[in-house]
Amino acid sequence: MAERMMDLSKLALESRQGIEEPERRRTAATPFVDILEGQLMEANEQQLLSDGDMRRLATGDVNDISDVVLSVTQGELALRMVVEVRNKLVEAYQTLSRMPV
Repeated sequence: MAERMMDLSKLALESRQGIEEPERRRTAATPFVDILEGQLMEANEQQLLSDGDMRRLATGDVNDISDVVLSVTQGELALRMVVEVRNKLVEAYQTLSRMPV
């Protein structure tokens, strides 16, 4: 019986030697901090654009008010997204801090 087990394990090893593992693709994973920083920068830029459009509207330099409304709405949505991501991060941190070690 033990001899048969050794034969099976030897057979398994021999069959694995012919199998080559596929090459793992090396992808340049972007760190989470960089992604978050990029999103914050985009939200800030959108806020600055909408602020500039509001100033131009106040001075009368705008011909089409719908562009200003669109810009302000995009800025508001970008800010909401940043706030929601922040809330989820805080919630995840609190959940982890309550876990027993």
